[in-house]
Amino acid sequence: MTMGHAVMTGHNKEIMGDFAVSLARLGMPICSYEGTADFLLDNRHLQVTEPSQYYPPEVAAAAALRPFKKERIARNLAASIVEDPEQLEALRIPRITLVCVDLAPIEKRSSKSPLQQVNDGGIDLLMAGVKANVLTVCDQERHDDVLDHLQPGRVISDAYIADLANRTVEVVTEHLVNSMLPTGLKASLQEVFERHE
Repeated sequence: MTMGHAVMTGHNKEIMGDFAVSLARLGMPICSYEGTADFLLDNRHLQVTEPSQYYPPEVAAAAALRPFKKERIARNLAASIVEDPEQLEALRIPRITLVCVDLAPIEKRSSKSPLQQVNDGGIDLLMAGVKANVLTVCDQERHDDVLDHLQPGRVISDAYIADLANRTVEVVTEHLVNSMLPTGLKASLQEVFERHE
């Protein structure tokens, strides 16, 4: 497949950093946000571009009043890739091959309100990647497998992209359900599921 950019952000910077280094060695440019971008630059010495740098000056100027957020960029990327490649090129937004997000553990997310949970930028990025039919990676156990599929000469099938997408939806659903349901209710539901297995 044509090697586009990887959009990366996440909680565990060490794991993300190792994966980013491996992607960069394959020739994949890295696009990241704020803390993750700083970590990759300072600790992995990678050249990292923040999404706002891809936009024309007049759009970037508007961002000073309304900062670029992960979810806004994600929606733009997903819509552009799927619906209007010419607009994508005109806005100087690079083609995306992979979206990688390491979601924060449930115990760290549970302090957020339900509205904050649903409006999570990392979740928006992952679901935008699913919509755009690009590689979505949210499970570190898949890192080596993904790197193997990105080796020169390999062809990434639609079935493989769909497999990653299905796993992404599973992880996102699990995070949202487990972080918003009260502990007692989760235990009761788990008991019901176990009885029916």
